[in-house]
Amino acid sequence: WSELAKTTGTICAMGAVARDALWSDAEGGILASRGWHLWQVWHAQQPGREREVYVCAHPAYYLYNPKNAPMLLKDLQRLKRGKLVAPTVEPVVLDTKELLEAFIAALHSLPLEDRGFVAFDLETDQVDYMRDRILCMSISMFSGVACIIPDSLLYQNGKEWCTLGWSKDKWEAFMSDLRYVTGIYLQPSWDTVALLREMFAIPGYRWVAHNSKFDMRFLKGQLGVENVHCDFDTIVAHYTLDERKGGHALKPLADDYFDSGDYEAELFNYITKKSGRYSGIPREVLYQYNAMDTELTLRLAYQLEEELKQQGLYEQPFMFPMMAALPMLLDAELQGVSINWSEFERIDDQEIEPELQRIALEMQEISGHLDLNPMSSKKVNDILYDEMNFPLVQARTRAAGQRVTGRSSQKAIMDAWAKLWKQGKLNVSKRAWAFAEALRKYRHIRKMRGSYIRK
Repeated sequence: WSELAKTTGTICAMGAVARDALWSDAEGGILASRGWHLWQVWHAQQPGREREVYVCAHPAYYLYNPKNAPMLLKDLQRLKRGKLVAPTVEPVVLDTKELLEAFIAALHSLPLEDRGFVAFDLETDQVDYMRDRILCMSISMFSGVACIIPDSLLYQNGKEWCTLGWSKDKWEAFMSDLRYVTGIYLQPSWDTVALLREMFAIPGYRWVAHNSKFDMRFLKGQLGVENVHCDFDTIVAHYTLDERKGGHALKPLADDYFDSGDYEAELFNYITKKSGRYSGIPREVLYQYNAMDTELTLRLAYQLEEELKQQGLYEQPFMFPMMAALPMLLDAELQGVSINWSEFERIDDQEIEPELQRIALEMQEISGHLDLNPMSSKKVNDILYDEMNFPLVQARTRAAGQRVTGRSSQKAIMDAWAKLWKQGKLNVSKRAWAFAEALRKYRHIRKMRGSYIRK
């Protein structure tokens, strides 16, 4: 470490082993750690010195995952250019009708030839546009600045929807309340809606968003801003450039292009997971985050537009058919599909439940535990490890890359066993594997029922 600390060049930690050697408390998979990180140097001649270290996957990773080679190219580009100064944004809160009117007047006054991209983004309490409230809307047309329209201006009650400090019981009571279930507590301010309609009707501007259908569902489906539109969706633009599954989210893209870092981290001081209620986040924190999202989307639009044109992908397939399909897809999502709930109930009662009972009985017979509840993880794990001698293996979850170890029967572990069984390397009996397969099928059917059959 003394020699490493004295180097003056760029330090690159390639792979989880190298990363963990610098940060013993590092968590998650290596892909979740990609990017620049500060390393605290502890060296007798340089006490307390900090060094920027770039963390990336080991080159061997790409031998096994060649489809991810574009990520290696991006890492090399970032290393070559060095760490950029992280973007900063100043949120300007438009919390009165007069301020919003002045902003729209400024949009009108800009000469037509000077009008370009304008990015917009919403922060919502959660993802259901029929029930969850918009907390703020951010608009950015210049680097370093974003205007925030708070929910106190979007709804008739004129107040910010803040649930900081709400107990679990209070939340459960609210979400079972008819006002939430039906969405009738969401009463748009028609004065503000009229101003937003006017704003989206101003000619010459090209409206930009990242995954715009999400924002437009709320603006059109909840507030009634019928003419909301997106002329350049940055997630669609990036997918046009790189059709690999995943890797199109705003935060990693912004970090790849602009070294924006993990500006989302402060949110998790107030919510423990993505499904948490964003109304529990203090407004100054939420507004700063919303402003960063929008300003980075604006930067990304200019960057991706240039790349699309350079690669001859701008007119086709990006503008047509990709962008041209967005309005149609949005209308389809808002209109929805008619559901025959009585048929769903029949499938649940007459097909799925009997199949689950059959598999449960099969597991009981194989294991010899006639009172076995397949949903009891502890009992299932005891049978797998203590009675059927399944080995301890390490695996990573597919979604977050989290390492799974110990006596677990999570999907990642079960998938690892399945791979070993297929290779003939899993030293368990056929009876034991039949039990594991039945368990996998049971859990899969229950998950599908919860996702697609039951209300």
